[in-house]
Amino acid sequence: MNVHLNDKQKQAVEHKKGALLIIAGAGTGKTAVITQRISHIVKSKWAKPDEILALTFTDKAANEMLERVDESLPLGFGDVWISTFHSFCDRILRQEGHHIGLDTNYTMMSSAEQYIFLRKHLFDFSLKKFRPYGNPTKFIDDLLKHFSRLQDEDVSPEEYLGYANSLSKKNDIAKEEFEDTLELATVYDEYTKLKIQNSKIDFGDLILLVIQLFREKPNVLERYAKKFKYILVDEFQDTNYTQSVLINILSGLDPKKDLDKIGNVNPNLTVVGDDDQAIYKFRGAAISNILQFKQYYPKAKEVVLTENYRSRQKILDSAYTLITHNNPFRLEVTEKIDKKLIAKNSFSTDDNVVNLITAQNEDAESEWIAKEILRLTGYEQEDIPQKAQKFNEKGQSIFVELQPERKYKLSDIAILVRANSHSESVIQNLRYFGIPYKIGGSRGLYFRDEIKILISFLRVLTDYKDEVSMYHLLSMAEWKLSPREFLEINRVAREDRVAVLEELEGVFGIKLGESTDFNISNLGEKIFSTEAREGIKNFLNILDKCIRMLKENSSVGEVLYFFVQESGYLKNLVEEKENLSEFKINNLSRYFNTIKEYEKNSPDSNIYEYVDYLNYCIEVGDSPLVDQMDLGEYDAVNILTVHGAKGLEFPVVFLINLVSDRFPSQNRKDTIPIPDALIKEALTGLDEREEHLQEERRLFYVGATRAKEKLYLTASNFYGNAKRKKKGVYF
Repeated sequence: MNVHLNDKQKQAVEHKKGALLIIAGAGTGKTAVITQRISHIVKSKWAKPDEILALTFTDKAANEMLERVDESLPLGFGDVWISTFHSFCDRILRQEGHHIGLDTNYTMMSSAEQYIFLRKHLFDFSLKKFRPYGNPTKFIDDLLKHFSRLQDEDVSPEEYLGYANSLSKKNDIAKEEFEDTLELATVYDEYTKLKIQNSKIDFGDLILLVIQLFREKPNVLERYAKKFKYILVDEFQDTNYTQSVLINILSGLDPKKDLDKIGNVNPNLTVVGDDDQAIYKFRGAAISNILQFKQYYPKAKEVVLTENYRSRQKILDSAYTLITHNNPFRLEVTEKIDKKLIAKNSFSTDDNVVNLITAQNEDAESEWIAKEILRLTGYEQEDIPQKAQKFNEKGQSIFVELQPERKYKLSDIAILVRANSHSESVIQNLRYFGIPYKIGGSRGLYFRDEIKILISFLRVLTDYKDEVSMYHLLSMAEWKLSPREFLEINRVAREDRVAVLEELEGVFGIKLGESTDFNISNLGEKIFSTEAREGIKNFLNILDKCIRMLKENSSVGEVLYFFVQESGYLKNLVEEKENLSEFKINNLSRYFNTIKEYEKNSPDSNIYEYVDYLNYCIEVGDSPLVDQMDLGEYDAVNILTVHGAKGLEFPVVFLINLVSDRFPSQNRKDTIPIPDALIKEALTGLDEREEHLQEERRLFYVGATRAKEKLYLTASNFYGNAKRKKKGVYF
């Protein structure tokens, strides 16, 4: 595969020996540089493929890198170690973990599984203040976040306990602070040991345990340090302190004990990143890693990529103007380099490239966005009211193209929000105007409509009084219930002061799990049509069978599969004549795989524990991500969070809600912060407000540089029921 490289890219690719810092601005082709560098190293015989380690942050990025390397290398070459940090550490621990007494058949815990594990053992820990009598589970989330931050900072339980005990010798420390810190350190130690005893670890443990392995077993470290002759790290600005320590240890420099080596080591370590795109501080990312790289490796070669192959110059200039407000805490200042991006692609001379729009209120802002999308995609604005009324029998929008020759497709457009909740008004207006949309980012599998139905069914099985879930279930087209019939059965249930499911049992003269000898009452004949009666009878029969299956110890997966088969839900999805049907079926398959994985990891669990786990996953947003690329040719507007848009690009981008407390957002502090003395990331000295604003500017910069041809910045004076006018963009 021949890839044309500019002079700077070529310098980075062909660098032979020593550390290399590639500062790659947005749209400057960093992925091409990394993959071509790997290929060049192999073809130049500087190292064999399996002597190269390339680390990145997401499976998607790792797979893309792997595909490009495979294409660039001839057949017959070995495999390069290309993976995420966590996959790499998992691979090491599965092979070498026994050296530190680890059961190498350990189970990886997700965030939700951590919560359930901690709650299950809550009374096994030395908790006092952080397990209040009235609400023992109140601090579980905060404790887990606290432990995760300690892991990000390479703080072991021993180090935390040592710090806590040292406070008792200080006269200026309040007794309460000492007791709180000692309690937290003790529980951190107990929790860490309990995980190991139960052969369970979390994502933070993966990296800490590999660091422990390398520190305690120098012979194992030496083997891997010799093996990997070249190490490459993508998105280096997103590494946390612990990940940085791992990379440095492999490169021959342990910041904990090799202070004398700093400045004297020059490994074949390549890091690629951009401090202006460091947006994951909430996940523990330490921007100081990239700012400090040259301090650790002063002999490192520095290559700055500024030729942008994505955006128009006006977009780049606008983003640059804003990000310079983060000076002097940018590489451009500390390294005395020029990072201003230069657009290399030729575009039309359209002057309306960057547009700032202010509306009176949130609804007016969202309505303007919807109408502008219609204009950009070539639909006649005059036809909007009529178009909004055009829906098929399934309630899906029929979006008729009025002008075949149009510049932009709907899928060329992205609406970027600071938080998922900010998209609600936009979604309502897109629906009103009949504009198809797809939601990406962190709203994953559990938030898909086709999966919500299955979750509602499981919730009703565990709590028949869950009326919200019952509403979702009875709304399924398979039962042939009209809206009027649904409203009527709800009214009657309220009058009788019983749950809707209990009312249905009474109407049909049955008791689920005990009898299904249907004896329809006069009330049932009054409320339901013949078609609806048959549909509801089928629903109750399925529910009854599933209850009996659970009594016979059938698994959650078996019960749910019976439901999707017998209800006709799966059959109807297969028969749908629309672009989304295959995507929905794939999501069903994904969901059943998650259940299978859960049951494998928790063989003694039951449906109540699973639904509890599922509810917590949804509450904290721990949902398997849905790759929106699976939508294929589905032409719809993309709605994503700015974090979710990282690594993507679109011809047209709307950055919305650009007012104080929305974007930039409010700074939310950790409920249980870790002591400053344990934070190893180099602190800037900025106050918390300014540090947060710097992160928000970087987030805005990332969002703006997703745009290729047009960028819209929108805001409104009022949001929700607010009486006070919002301040505009003041980054």
